[in-house]
Amino acid sequence: MVQKCTLPDPSEAGAMWSFQRLGPYSTYGGYNWMSWVGRSLLDIEDYLPEDNKNVTLLAGTVYAADMESNAIPYPPIHIHHAHLFPYLKETMTEKRFVIKDGHADEPGGHCVIFQNHGDSWCSEEDGGPACLLKTAPEGHGFRIFDYDGMILDMELNDVRPSKSSRQNFFVLAAHR
Repeated sequence: MVQKCTLPDPSEAGAMWSFQRLGPYSTYGGYNWMSWVGRSLLDIEDYLPEDNKNVTLLAGTVYAADMESNAIPYPPIHIHHAHLFPYLKETMTEKRFVIKDGHADEPGGHCVIFQNHGDSWCSEEDGGPACLLKTAPEGHGFRIFDYDGMILDMELNDVRPSKSSRQNFFVLAAHR
């Protein structure tokens, strides 16, 4: 199941937050690997005019979340990688783009906009799960030109022993 929500950001006129929650999923430990690859994530293309596929992303995140949408720490869930990146329809599953003059062109380079890995979670005194949210500095953003949507590429690993109690979770992705 996919749950979606797009809301205006009250802190800045014209800015929007888009959320997508996939799941719920269940795992029982045993170093169970789980993978996701999906396109049209976060529905950016749904609220842009057909003739304007340019957007500036100001913040973003993707992580494993408990039933209340709180980030699940490692352990028990290890984020091997969680990547959000733009795609073009003619290269639907391709995440490699050359960046020329600030925009994606022909396949070749690497254009992951937001990413988290197992070491992305900070110590509690440094913010804990807040480090999973990547934010551009004030007055800056991640400008994407002529794209058709966003792709999620993610692998998680339940590092608990085999036959552990059931761990229910969602995959939560968001961007501003």
